Amino acid sequence: MGPSAPLRRHAFVLGLAAVTALVLWNPGGLPQTLGLWLKAHRAPEAVIAAIFLLSGLRLSVRSALAGAADLPVVALGFAGIFVVSPLLALGFSALPLAPGLVVGLFLVASMPTTLTTGVVMTAAAGGNEATALVITLGANALAVAAVPVVLPWLLGTARAVPPDLFDRGAMAARIAGLVLVPLAVGMAIRSRAPEAFTRAGPGLRRASLGLVLTIVGIAVAGSRTTLLGHAGDLAVAVGLSAAFHATVLACLFGLVFLGRIGPGRREAAIFMGGQKTLPLAVLLQTSLFPGLGQALVVCVVHHLVHLLMDGYLVGRLSGRGAAA
Repeated sequence: MGPSAPLRRHAFVLGLAAVTALVLWNPGGLPQTLGLWLKAHRAPEAVIAAIFLLSGLRLSVRSALAGAADLPVVALGFAGIFVVSPLLALGFSALPLAPGLVVGLFLVASMPTTLTTGVVMTAAAGGNEATALVITLGANALAVAAVPVVLPWLLGTARAVPPDLFDRGAMAARIAGLVLVPLAVGMAIRSRAPEAFTRAGPGLRRASLGLVLTIVGIAVAGSRTTLLGHAGDLAVAVGLSAAFHATVLACLFGLVFLGRIGPGRREAAIFMGGQKTLPLAVLLQTSLFPGLGQALVVCVVHHLVHLLMDGYLVGRLSGRGAAA
């Protein structure tokens, strides 16, 4: 693994921390005012659509199709995303947690996999990048149908929020419009000039990460009062996120062991099955649960925690793969 990959990951983690701290500090009142203005003018929807459009411009259909042959790994990745994570989140909800923290955990568990970091880490750990791309594309497409079912089910089962709060059809249409359509448009545009967009990949990725920081800043601005009133929840969110992600990883390692999936193949299932996209979780938190700032804390903290944990795991797996 080259030095640039961990540096990029750490820069994004530091960026998330800096944006959150800036809005909470709110010098001169400007950061929160700007965030609230953007939120009032539907900027979060535009930002998340732009994020997935840029992601589509970076994704190669040809590379993804090349990884579709490893169906056991693809199926295992989907199982981690849509079965293992929600069931474990339901188990964690039995802990004595504040309702906002439970809602945040359920938002995280309901999300599809990441569009960038999981693929990068899979390749860095010696795994099949093409298989990781298949899981990325498939999971984000399935999210249109899965999230409107899984999220209300979790909230209703744990009695965190009445399940009739949600209009599943409207939620599915919204996710499709903000995630699937921009992603497909971006991939269609890329197919006309793949070499040019491959060269532009690093710039597109930086722009995408900048937009993620923007939507996090808008979300923090909307929940600033609640976040400052529950500062103690930050430590709980860190512990909860670390324990949850570690348990998901342990289950995925157990499944790849039982399936006799060895080095070179297992990495795609482990990283893609365990990582969760942040922008969609933040958007749903700000639109569905704007008063639950603790839910936003979990969404952001979990993303930071799983990046750090998986970054460590990359080194461990790549070292073992080289030894094997």
